[in-house]
Amino acid sequence: MEMDEEQEKTLAKEQDEIPAEMIRQSGHHKIPFEQIFYNEDGHIPQGLIDDYYAAARTIAERIVNGQTRGEEEGIAALFLFRHYLELALKSGIYHLGWLVSKDKNVPQEERADWLETHDLARLWHTVGVQFPSKMGTDSFNSFDVHFVEKCVAEFHRVDSSGQRLRYFSERKDRNQSLVRDRLKTLAASWPALRIAIEHTHAVLEDMDTYVAETHGLNDEWESEMGSF
Repeated sequence: MEMDEEQEKTLAKEQDEIPAEMIRQSGHHKIPFEQIFYNEDGHIPQGLIDDYYAAARTIAERIVNGQTRGEEEGIAALFLFRHYLELALKSGIYHLGWLVSKDKNVPQEERADWLETHDLARLWHTVGVQFPSKMGTDSFNSFDVHFVEKCVAEFHRVDSSGQRLRYFSERKDRNQSLVRDRLKTLAASWPALRIAIEHTHAVLEDMDTYVAETHGLNDEWESEMGSF
């Protein structure tokens, strides 16, 4: 978006009023603000969950490859991946809510909404109960659920409130006030994080896809039966 002549004159006048010794400091350099959001009431893209996964993976790879340091960008990778875990588990539970069983769908008007929680342990427990009961124990165990279980458990231990990786302090439950993190400096294995990001994503995506495709097949079958 280009400035009109009047805006350019106003900006030039403001720049002239900045003391010479401050010109080299970018915070004193005045520039026009350009609109960032368009169609503000538009929907959030369907790729939202994978966006967090991709961003976390990219940062972890940059750290492992020596392009940046964990002390600089590591916390962002950890937070983004934790948020991905939360959204991916909620997505899996949401799609499981479409099924009565592997062979029967829930009517659309009876589907439950997303769980309103940041509790990773609760989300994984729900997946661990609903997936075997609806899709079969053998189907559940065919995925690398033990890897995901360990990954979810570790992130839940480190950030059970969903706040520790976002803020300087956290509220561990609704009845507690904010508390400062008094642990030693958080250390992480970035190569292990990169592997966890990639493999957990592969497992959860395959599980979610399997459930969604099962629902689609049931839908097709029910439509065929209804046509007779």
